[in-house]
Amino acid sequence: MSPARVLSPLPRLGDWVDRYQVLGEIAHGGMAVVYAVRRRQGSFQKLLAMKVLLPHLGSERRFVNMFLDEARIAALVHHPHVVQVFDVGEHNGSPFIVMEYLRGRSLHAVLRRTWYVPEPRLTQGHLYRIFADAAAGLFAAHQTRGADGQLLNIVHRDVSPHNLHLGYDGDVKVVDFGIAIANGRVTQTRTGEVKGKLDYVAPEQIERSFPVDARTDLWALGVTAFQTFARQRLFRGDSEAQTLWSVLNQEVPPLGALVPGVDPDVSGAIARCLRRKPWERPDDAQEIADVFARAAARSDDGTAASLAA
Repeated sequence: MSPARVLSPLPRLGDWVDRYQVLGEIAHGGMAVVYAVRRRQGSFQKLLAMKVLLPHLGSERRFVNMFLDEARIAALVHHPHVVQVFDVGEHNGSPFIVMEYLRGRSLHAVLRRTWYVPEPRLTQGHLYRIFADAAAGLFAAHQTRGADGQLLNIVHRDVSPHNLHLGYDGDVKVVDFGIAIANGRVTQTRTGEVKGKLDYVAPEQIERSFPVDARTDLWALGVTAFQTFARQRLFRGDSEAQTLWSVLNQEVPPLGALVPGVDPDVSGAIARCLRRKPWERPDDAQEIADVFARAAARSDDGTAASLAA
């Protein structure tokens, strides 16, 4: 019998990981831990975030490759509305990613506090700004090119309120490219796997009827926007099977019938994102970003400053 593998401990408060000092834990998930860290060199100091793969996954090549793929993909996307990746390394056999430290909350966390209250803190103008910026970030990811100038065909595949970050400064960023696909990705989706949260996955992901591309993200953005404006779930059922059936078959009501005063152009754009045939959706995320941006410009509170306040 071979001896049991001894797992190296995760970093602790005050530890140095490469050039970064650990200041505290931000989040702990099923695959990684995220820390607040400080890069210090002489009088230079910068607060950053570090994502470390859990030690028990460090010996599983598939998980290591998935983790490093996230870093490779996110590091190639340069846009104010996409989280920035600065560094990749290894600590005690576990890879880590260093990225910008985001001060704020996910859209999911904000909605949990405002979903059922009669006067939501997020106005329609705020929502126009949020989705204008999110769509712009997605468009940048979709248009990212490699060193050879060729499109990488990045698809996020997990657009949801959990992965849209609202900064205290009013800045909106798309985060978590952990299950994104792109040319050159090492790990591939296994046969039968459906990547993403089930009530946000596009019909073509379930039926395998059409290749996943940027329009798959537009579907998920449409689901996220519809639910955020309407303050109600769109496709989630009591079971996974019911949820999948709803994604494929449930009629989507007009947003304008549920939300008084919503900009008709916004309602129309969301409806186009939620067309089940990918080729009937908008051509790209920039088209959606422009619709939301124009609605935000017509609103009294459709600015980053108003969102921050």
